[in-house]
Formats: sequence, C-alpha cells, structure tokens
Amino acid sequence: MARRVSSTEFDLRFSAAMMEAQDLETPDMPFTYTPLKGKEIRLLALMDQGWTADEGEDGINCILLHLDPDLIPSYECLSYAWGPTNNKQLRVWCNRRSFLVSTGLLSALKCLRAGCKGPKFLWIGQFCINQNDAIEKGKQVQRMAEIYQGAERVLLFPGLHPSFPLVIKFIFDFINRFVRANNDESGIFPQRWSLYSADDLSEEYDIPLPDKEEWTAVRCLLSSPVFRRTWIMQELILAREIRIMINEQEYPFDKDGSRDFKDFVAMHHQRYVSDVIGQYLGIEAVDITGLIRTRLSYRHFPRSSTLALLPLLCEFRGLGVSDPRDKVYGVLSIANDAKHLGILPDYSASTTTCYIDTARKLITKTQSLDVLTCKETLRQIDGLPTWAPDWSCSKLELFGNDIGKDEKLYNATKGLKLTIRNLKDGCKLGIQGIYIDTITSITTGLVDDKLTGAIEDLYGYGLWWLRAYSFIGPRYPHTNETLAQALGRTRLGDRYGENDKLAMERHGLMDAKFYEVREGELPEVWDETDQESRKLQRWITIVGTMSSYRVLFTTVEKYMGLAPLTARIGDMIFLLPGADVPFVLRHVRDEEYELVGQCYTHGIMYGERADAGRLQDVTLL
Repeated sequence: MARRVSSTEFDLRFSAAMMEAQDLETPDMPFTYTPLKGKEIRLLALMDQGWTADEGEDGINCILLHLDPDLIPSYECLSYAWGPTNNKQLRVWCNRRSFLVSTGLLSALKCLRAGCKGPKFLWIGQFCINQNDAIEKGKQVQRMAEIYQGAERVLLFPGLHPSFPLVIKFIFDFINRFVRANNDESGIFPQRWSLYSADDLSEEYDIPLPDKEEWTAVRCLLSSPVFRRTWIMQELILAREIRIMINEQEYPFDKDGSRDFKDFVAMHHQRYVSDVIGQYLGIEAVDITGLIRTRLSYRHFPRSSTLALLPLLCEFRGLGVSDPRDKVYGVLSIANDAKHLGILPDYSASTTTCYIDTARKLITKTQSLDVLTCKETLRQIDGLPTWAPDWSCSKLELFGNDIGKDEKLYNATKGLKLTIRNLKDGCKLGIQGIYIDTITSITTGLVDDKLTGAIEDLYGYGLWWLRAYSFIGPRYPHTNETLAQALGRTRLGDRYGENDKLAMERHGLMDAKFYEVREGELPEVWDETDQESRKLQRWITIVGTMSSYRVLFTTVEKYMGLAPLTARIGDMIFLLPGADVPFVLRHVRDEEYELVGQCYTHGIMYGERADAGRLQDVTLL
C-alpha cells in the first residue's frame, strides 16, 4: 500500500471532511457509514481537541476519512481487546456524530490523544470497517496484510491497570541488566539463568523470587486479553514494528537490532521449558513466544510449511474471537497457501458453512486428510459434520503427527492415495478406507484401588495393565513382544528412540512388575542431575501428552491402542488413505460412519495393514 506524508490533495480532502463535520446542524445523531469505493480504505484521524469542551466522552473527537491508496498518510494500527459483545458502550464523536465504543477502546483513545499535537492517523477495525456490512467486512478482511504491512507500526494496548507502569519499569530494568548486556561482568549469567534455581538467582543476582509482587504483576500484564485474541496473530506477525502502550507511554516490543520486550519473554520461555527449579513466568510466556516465533518465520521463511493454514489453525486454536468464523478468517492473511485453497472471508455465511467449506477445501486442495486429525472431543457448533473440525473449541488431546512438520512419526497407510468420491450432500465426505478391527473393551486412565488393589503409580494408568493382560495375555501377538513392552510403547505412542530405551529399561518400564506396583513399592524419585533420569523425565512428559484425554482400547483380534475419550465398545478401527494415522469410526448405516477421532493402534502404525486390495467405500457424516 502506497504511503505518503503530505500532499495538497490529501490536505484538501481532510479539510473538506473537517468542514463538513463542523457544519452539521444535528451533531447528536448516530454515525452512519458511507460505502467504500474502489480500492478505498478508511483511516481515523484522532483530533487533539474536541469540537466543544463538553462533547463526547472526555471530548474524544475523530474524523473518519475515505482514502485511495495513493493518498494515504503515515498511520499506525491499534491492537486492543474488543471485550465481550455485551460490554458497556460509551459515546465518542466521529465526524461530529455519536459513535459507540467499548471501554477498552475508549481508554486506548484517551492514551493516544494525550500525546497528540494535531491529528493522529490510525487504522482501528471498529471504526474503519463497517461491522454491520457483511460484504464490506469480507472484502476489508482480505486486505489485512496490505493494511498492517503498510502501517508505520502496530501499537499494542493491554488495557489500564495500576501496576502496569511499575511492571514495565521492572521489565526494562531487567532487560537492561540481563538481556541487553547478554551476560554479567563474569560472562556466565546466561548459563546460570538456565541452570540456577530461583533461590540461587535471588541470592547471587538479587532477582525477586517468583512469588513476589513484581512477577505477579508481570504475569498479570502478559495475561492481558490483548494477547489472547486470534486477530493478534496478524497484528504481530505482519507489523513492521511493534510497540506496547502503557498508559500514554510507548515501549519497544519487537524492533530490529534491539533487545526489547520480546527478548524478555523469550528468555523466560527458555527457562520455562527447561527442568530448572523455580519458574517466574508460565503458560503466558509460552503463548506469546509462539506468536513471536511465527513472526520470525513469516519474515525469514515465508514459504515454511508451518505457515500453511492448517498448522496455523492448530497452533493458535486456543486464542479467542467474538465471531467463531474469525478462527479461520483471522489467519488467512498470514497463511501462505490461502490463495491456493481459495478460502475467502464471507460473513454472510454461517459458522457451520464456514467450517465445512474450510475442511473440504483443505482436503480437496491438499489431497490430504490431515484435517481429520484435528477433530476435537467436545464441540459447540450445532449441525457440523463429524469430519469438519469445530475450530471454536480447543482440542484437548495432543496425539498424532505434528501438523505442518516435515518429519512424520507414523505412516499407517504407507503412501496409499486419497480417493474422494463426489456426493450430492455437501455435509457428507465420500472417501475410501480399510477396516482393521472392532473395539471390544475401553479402559480409562483412572485407577480404583478398592476394586483392583492397584494404585495410580508415578507414571499413571496402572489399571491399563490389568485390563490389557485380561484381554490379550502375557504376549502381544502382532509385534511378538511381551505385553509390558507393547503397553510401554503404546502409552508413549511409540515416540522414543534407542537412547530412551536405556532409561526405560533401567527404571523397569519394560518389565511387567512395573505395572503391578503396589503401595509402598513405588520407585524412588530420580536424581535430576543424572542423564538417564532426565531422559526418563522426557519419557514421562510424552506419556502425559499421548495419554491425556485418551482411553486404552482392545479389539477382537487383540490389538490395543489409544482412542479419544468418546470412543465406545463396538466402534471400528479404519485406515483412511490420505492420513498417516488410523481412525476410530462409528457405524451408522450401510457405508456411512461418524468420525470419532484419530487413534494409536499398536502394530499397524507403519503400514503393516495398508493393503490396497481391502479398500472399501466410506462416507463420513
């Protein structure tokens, strides 16, 4: 988007808009939009003073301009949290007409105006897009990359909080002392940061302990709703420069060549993912680090597979929106395959239609069923087919191949090609699949010691051993392993290497006795400095990831595996060409099934049952 600082034509248009507003005889009327023409966008001119002393909330006055690309002045984009749709609305003045804004936006406008000397030009979605015009909204959302990349900077406004001014001072004092210098006088602080406990850092570097008010306030700032929105993705990722606004002051969030707010967050994320004792920040640092990482990928590796639509939808699924359709539309401007997929924002379509269209295009355009692995356990959107993910829900289970990563853990279909059958009903998906087996038992991960005498040991799911042994026996017939070995690999989803086996064997995780542990026989807590013990910790973390929100199942042919919580006895295991993992399907009638979700089935994850001669038609409802 072309930008310029001044021109006679722009000055004339701005003056004309000012005069038109001043000449209004009924300034208390509500604001009404004039349709955009051609390639016009709207920019908001925030005035440094009101028309009269008592107009608007604290005299906030604006001029909304329609501008062609060659007339656009230097401007900034505002990023803030809209708040709930039922949030209190307050009046400001736009073109001397009444315009209702949220409390959060009004606070941001006050802070922005405090430093104004003359008009300040801004792009703010609530003003610059007619939110009640579905056609205009869709067209303007298509231009988000153009708008954000054309801005001088993005201003992040986390809201107002009495602790924020002191917090930002604490953060930048920390940056100046430990980040910008990159080490202390002895040159060893970075290593100590990753290895020292919080108590040691407090004693040697006078860093407050994690439970002190300084860190509580930092966590409050990073937990601001502004960082928990889907739209924050494009605002941070597309911006040329980002500043964070604390009241009327601006601080560098991410500026090339500087040590700033993002480095502070990254530093704490590095500590968070380590095993060191004493974490100052938690998940709030992880979420923001993910956004920063994606920003760097977009700038330096724009064709990366992690920037395709499906990986972006998966990684940032937990971010919030006020309109569920924006779970998809809010990331299109940064998805490097959006044009190929042909998905366009359409606010005249329902959320159900949006999600179905997105899933179908992801399947047909990529010739892949990876989108089926994104099926969630719980969903909110009524009328959505089981094969179309409900992006408005967070996905609880984390099992499976990492979407967008080149390295695949599984290859259950061994390269069999996807076949899509044309069906008249757009809510059905016609494909082919290979029937493997039927589920005969389901066991949750909870252990009832009163019933079994077993306890929930350090590594969890002791009952799984008892149930698997009763249905399968001492050996697992499909891989010629002991049941303990097969169950150990199943609980892990077979996600370990040869080095991990050493730690597993040392601690008896491949031994049947481990699964029969009784109270008083728990293994001792491992030594955190021991290398094999740290490998064991990694194994336990993977077990938690693979087994959370999953149940153990066994089948007629004595297979076992991990299935979604919603799986039932009688559900069927299928291989579906186009996906690398098996799926649990629920038979409805004839060749029609509901998708329950992906699963791990020990003994078929690497193509052992991928026989093209056994393909049959499958219709997912």
